[in-house]
Amino acid sequence: LIHGGGGYSGRRSDLRAWQGFYARQGIVTLSIDYTLAGQGGAPTYPRPEQNAKAAVQYLRLHEAELGTDRIVVQGHSAGARLGAILLTTPDDISFAGRELHRGVSDSVDGFIGYYGYYGGNQFRPTSYYRGAPDRDANSVANASRASGPALLFHGRSDSLVPANRSVWFEGALRRTGGDAQLVLVAGVHGFDGYGWSALTTTGTRTARQAVRWLRAVESAAP
Repeated sequence: LIHGGGGYSGRRSDLRAWQGFYARQGIVTLSIDYTLAGQGGAPTYPRPEQNAKAAVQYLRLHEAELGTDRIVVQGHSAGARLGAILLTTPDDISFAGRELHRGVSDSVDGFIGYYGYYGGNQFRPTSYYRGAPDRDANSVANASRASGPALLFHGRSDSLVPANRSVWFEGALRRTGGDAQLVLVAGVHGFDGYGWSALTTTGTRTARQAVRWLRAVESAAP
């Protein structure tokens, strides 16, 4: 689970309602923090992406304890941006860094994105990237490299991140042979109850859809 906040705020506890929901379904989650813009100097990129990849590697190293080798990343808003990068840059050496484990895959088996933006855009991009967005951060352009299926949710009335961001990503995945589903719902940014102690009615409905999708991904595993 990867929290949102535009890349400048947020914390892993923002997804506590999701942790609780999935726990009740018997699904193990790891909610992570990552470097925020302004922490440790500029530019921020690619430290948040490396943090997220390191979390996947951590789970890979503990597969035996977890009893599964299936890892799906779920991200919200800026966290969905990061999650999509994980999906479309599996084991990409351009993200190599000191905190990553050599010889351990950071490839994920699927992605669930809530009201994300996927084309490399970022709030305050010149400070985040120190210039133009890096191509490896453009998940729409890298859709053909997706390591698994994607399930996307977006609110039709989202004025912060318009729903066409998810429409574009779903289209890119489908055009390049990927498995992608987009669910548009009535609601604005954070319609699921992001940051609250409990999911909203719409959030719960989409969460149940996500569980059905996760079960299908698991059953399709070789």
